[in-house]
Amino acid sequence: IGDTMIFVAILVALSIFCFVLGIYNYSQKESLDVSKRIRNYNSRGRTAYKKSRGDFWEDFKNSRYKDWATNVAEDLGNLLPKQQHFAQLAEKADLPVSGSEFIVMLLGSSAFWLLFISVLTLSLTKGVILTMLWFVMWYVYVKNLGAQRRKDFDAQLGDAIVMMNNALRAGFTFQQAMDTVSKELPDP
Repeated sequence: IGDTMIFVAILVALSIFCFVLGIYNYSQKESLDVSKRIRNYNSRGRTAYKKSRGDFWEDFKNSRYKDWATNVAEDLGNLLPKQQHFAQLAEKADLPVSGSEFIVMLLGSSAFWLLFISVLTLSLTKGVILTMLWFVMWYVYVKNLGAQRRKDFDAQLGDAIVMMNNALRAGFTFQQAMDTVSKELPDP
Protein backbone atom coordinates (compact mmCIF):
# COMPACT_ATOMS: atom_id res chain seq x y z
CA ILE A 1 0.00 0.00 0.00
CA GLY A 2 3.05 2.29 0.36
CA ASP A 3 3.68 2.39 -3.39
CA THR A 4 0.04 3.21 -4.04
CA MET A 5 0.16 6.16 -1.63
CA ILE A 6 3.32 7.50 -3.28
CA PHE A 7 1.64 7.18 -6.69
CA VAL A 8 -1.46 8.97 -5.41
CA ALA A 9 0.64 11.75 -3.88
CA ILE A 10 2.50 12.25 -7.16
CA LEU A 11 -0.79 12.33 -9.08
CA VAL A 12 -2.24 14.87 -6.65
CA ALA A 13 0.76 17.14 -7.03
CA LEU A 14 0.78 16.85 -10.83
CA SER A 15 -2.94 17.36 -11.21
CA ILE A 16 -2.97 20.44 -8.99
CA PHE A 17 0.06 21.82 -10.80
CA CYS A 18 -1.51 21.24 -14.25
CA PHE A 19 -4.85 22.64 -13.15
CA VAL A 20 -3.32 25.81 -11.71
CA LEU A 21 -1.10 26.32 -14.73
CA GLY A 22 -4.00 25.78 -17.11
CA ILE A 23 -6.20 28.29 -15.33
CA TYR A 24 -3.37 30.75 -14.97
CA ASN A 25 -2.38 30.46 -18.62
CA TYR A 26 -6.01 30.87 -19.63
CA SER A 27 -6.41 34.03 -17.55
CA GLN A 28 -2.97 35.48 -18.33
CA LYS A 29 -2.94 35.97 -22.08
CA GLU A 30 -4.34 39.47 -22.40
CA SER A 31 -2.27 40.47 -25.41
CA LEU A 32 -2.45 37.26 -27.44
CA ASP A 33 -4.99 35.57 -29.65
CA VAL A 34 -7.20 34.43 -26.79
CA SER A 35 -8.00 37.95 -25.62
CA LYS A 36 -8.66 39.01 -29.21
CA ARG A 37 -11.11 36.14 -29.61
CA ILE A 38 -12.75 36.99 -26.30
CA ARG A 39 -13.10 40.64 -27.30
CA ASN A 40 -14.57 39.53 -30.61
CA TYR A 41 -16.84 37.13 -28.76
CA ASN A 42 -17.96 39.85 -26.35
CA SER A 43 -18.40 42.49 -29.04
CA ARG A 44 -21.22 40.44 -30.54
CA GLY A 45 -23.56 41.42 -27.73
CA ARG A 46 -22.62 38.91 -25.08
CA THR A 47 -21.79 40.01 -21.58
CA ALA A 48 -18.13 40.33 -20.83
CA TYR A 49 -16.45 38.42 -18.05
CA LYS A 50 -15.21 40.93 -15.52
CA LYS A 51 -12.53 39.92 -13.07
CA SER A 52 -12.61 41.49 -9.69
CA ARG A 53 -9.42 43.29 -8.72
CA GLY A 54 -7.37 42.02 -5.83
CA ASP A 55 -8.32 38.37 -6.20
CA PHE A 56 -5.95 35.42 -6.11
CA TRP A 57 -5.28 35.37 -9.86
CA GLU A 58 -4.57 39.07 -10.00
CA ASP A 59 -2.03 38.68 -7.20
CA PHE A 60 -0.51 35.67 -8.94
CA LYS A 61 -0.21 37.59 -12.22
CA ASN A 62 1.76 40.29 -10.43
CA SER A 63 4.03 37.83 -8.64
CA ARG A 64 7.56 36.89 -9.65
CA TYR A 65 6.30 33.51 -10.94
CA LYS A 66 4.28 35.05 -13.78
CA ASP A 67 6.79 34.50 -16.60
CA TRP A 68 7.85 31.11 -15.32
CA ALA A 69 4.29 29.77 -15.06
CA THR A 70 3.35 31.14 -18.47
CA ASN A 71 6.39 29.57 -20.11
CA VAL A 72 5.85 26.22 -18.39
CA ALA A 73 2.19 26.07 -19.44
CA GLU A 74 3.03 27.01 -23.03
CA ASP A 75 5.91 24.54 -23.19
CA LEU A 76 3.78 21.78 -21.70
CA GLY A 77 1.02 22.43 -24.22
CA ASN A 78 3.48 22.68 -27.12
CA LEU A 79 5.18 19.40 -26.21
CA LEU A 80 1.99 17.45 -26.42
CA PRO A 81 1.13 15.85 -29.74
CA LYS A 82 -1.80 16.96 -31.86
CA GLN A 83 -1.70 20.55 -30.61
CA GLN A 84 -2.87 21.83 -34.01
CA HIS A 85 -5.72 19.33 -34.01
CA PHE A 86 -6.93 20.56 -30.62
CA ALA A 87 -6.48 24.18 -31.73
CA GLN A 88 -8.74 23.50 -34.71
CA LEU A 89 -11.30 21.78 -32.47
CA ALA A 90 -11.36 24.74 -30.08
CA GLU A 91 -11.64 27.21 -32.95
CA LYS A 92 -14.46 25.31 -34.64
CA ALA A 93 -16.35 25.07 -31.35
CA ASP A 94 -15.80 28.82 -30.75
CA LEU A 95 -14.01 28.20 -27.47
CA PRO A 96 -11.91 31.16 -26.32
CA VAL A 97 -8.78 29.05 -25.70
CA SER A 98 -5.85 27.94 -27.81
CA GLY A 99 -5.01 24.33 -28.56
CA SER A 100 -2.24 24.06 -25.97
CA GLU A 101 -4.43 25.66 -23.30
CA PHE A 102 -7.23 23.25 -24.13
CA ILE A 103 -4.86 20.29 -23.86
CA VAL A 104 -3.42 21.46 -20.51
CA MET A 105 -6.89 22.03 -19.04
CA LEU A 106 -8.16 18.69 -20.33
CA LEU A 107 -5.15 16.78 -19.04
CA GLY A 108 -5.27 18.62 -15.71
CA SER A 109 -8.93 17.79 -15.19
CA SER A 110 -8.29 14.20 -16.30
CA ALA A 111 -5.49 13.86 -13.76
CA PHE A 112 -7.79 15.26 -11.08
CA TRP A 113 -10.49 12.70 -11.90
CA LEU A 114 -7.93 9.89 -12.02
CA LEU A 115 -6.76 10.81 -8.55
CA PHE A 116 -10.25 11.37 -7.17
CA ILE A 117 -11.73 8.14 -8.52
CA SER A 118 -8.64 6.07 -7.62
CA VAL A 119 -8.72 7.31 -4.03
CA LEU A 120 -12.50 7.00 -3.77
CA THR A 121 -12.70 3.44 -5.10
CA LEU A 122 -9.17 2.34 -4.07
CA SER A 123 -8.78 0.93 -7.55
CA LEU A 124 -6.35 2.38 -10.06
CA THR A 125 -7.98 0.39 -12.88
CA LYS A 126 -11.37 2.00 -12.29
CA GLY A 127 -9.70 5.39 -12.08
CA VAL A 128 -7.90 4.91 -15.39
CA ILE A 129 -11.03 3.63 -17.16
CA LEU A 130 -13.26 6.44 -15.88
CA THR A 131 -10.58 9.04 -16.64
CA MET A 132 -10.31 7.77 -20.20
CA LEU A 133 -14.09 8.04 -20.46
CA TRP A 134 -13.87 11.62 -19.13
CA PHE A 135 -11.25 12.53 -21.73
CA VAL A 136 -13.20 10.93 -24.59
CA MET A 137 -16.45 12.53 -23.39
CA TRP A 138 -14.96 16.03 -23.51
CA TYR A 139 -13.29 15.39 -26.85
CA VAL A 140 -16.59 14.22 -28.36
CA TYR A 141 -18.47 17.10 -26.72
CA VAL A 142 -16.14 19.74 -28.19
CA LYS A 143 -16.21 18.02 -31.55
CA ASN A 144 -20.03 18.04 -31.49
CA LEU A 145 -20.02 21.73 -30.50
CA GLY A 146 -17.98 22.46 -33.62
CA ALA A 147 -20.26 20.34 -35.80
CA GLN A 148 -23.35 22.09 -34.40
CA ARG A 149 -21.78 25.50 -35.00
CA ARG A 150 -20.98 24.52 -38.58
CA LYS A 151 -24.54 23.25 -39.07
CA ASP A 152 -25.96 26.52 -37.69
CA PHE A 153 -23.66 28.51 -39.97
CA ASP A 154 -24.74 26.51 -43.01
CA ALA A 155 -28.39 27.04 -42.10
CA GLN A 156 -27.89 30.81 -41.83
CA LEU A 157 -25.77 31.22 -44.93
CA GLY A 158 -28.75 31.52 -47.29
CA ASP A 159 -30.41 34.15 -45.11
CA ALA A 160 -27.17 36.10 -44.86
CA ILE A 161 -26.72 36.14 -48.63
CA VAL A 162 -30.31 37.28 -49.19
CA MET A 163 -29.95 39.99 -46.54
CA MET A 164 -26.68 41.21 -48.06
CA ASN A 165 -28.22 41.22 -51.52
CA ASN A 166 -31.17 43.29 -50.31
CA ALA A 167 -28.89 45.73 -48.47
CA LEU A 168 -26.70 46.20 -51.55
CA ARG A 169 -29.78 46.77 -53.70
CA ALA A 170 -30.98 49.37 -51.21
CA GLY A 171 -27.78 51.34 -51.76
CA PHE A 172 -25.68 50.29 -48.79
CA THR A 173 -21.96 49.76 -49.25
CA PHE A 174 -20.56 46.27 -48.95
CA GLN A 175 -19.21 47.01 -45.47
CA GLN A 176 -22.58 48.41 -44.35
CA ALA A 177 -24.30 45.31 -45.72
CA MET A 178 -21.89 43.05 -43.80
CA ASP A 179 -22.49 45.11 -40.64
CA THR A 180 -26.26 44.75 -41.11
CA VAL A 181 -25.96 40.99 -41.49
CA SER A 182 -23.75 40.67 -38.39
CA LYS A 183 -26.18 42.72 -36.29
CA GLU A 184 -29.42 41.15 -37.54
CA LEU A 185 -28.54 37.47 -37.63
CA PRO A 186 -27.81 35.53 -34.42
CA ASP A 187 -24.52 33.77 -33.90
CA PRO A 188 -22.64 32.01 -35.40
